[in-house]
Amino acid sequence: MSLQVQIMLVLSGHPNGRATLAAMNADLKVLAGAGPAWTQRINKLASNAPGLDIFTEGFVIRDANGWQITDAGRKALQRMDTAPPMPAIEKPLTTVSGKPVIALVVSGTPLPPKPAANVITMDGWLSLSRRAM
Repeated sequence: MSLQVQIMLVLSGHPNGRATLAAMNADLKVLAGAGPAWTQRINKLASNAPGLDIFTEGFVIRDANGWQITDAGRKALQRMDTAPPMPAIEKPLTTVSGKPVIALVVSGTPLPPKPAANVITMDGWLSLSRRAM
């Protein structure tokens, strides 16, 4: 379970989205015993936010009075809650020397002069290939 997602949810339930560290810890302790429904909810939200860093991304701020979820944090929670869970990649698209190789290509990337053999081209733009290297 993602502790950072739990922190965001707990803060979103407090007045003005603000809580002291002691209040947050008390809430997290109660919710830890809430059962499988809470765990499933956190896992679903966390699956839509891989690599989440609530402080770096400005979703939660800390000061002498406690912690507070920001408007950006509330919007991030909404996106996590409405997006379908991101599927895990169970098998790599291809392997090289036994190591998985996954290539992500940004849509709209201009085609290089001579693309690799594992790249499918569509009207001069790159696309993800599932052909073996």
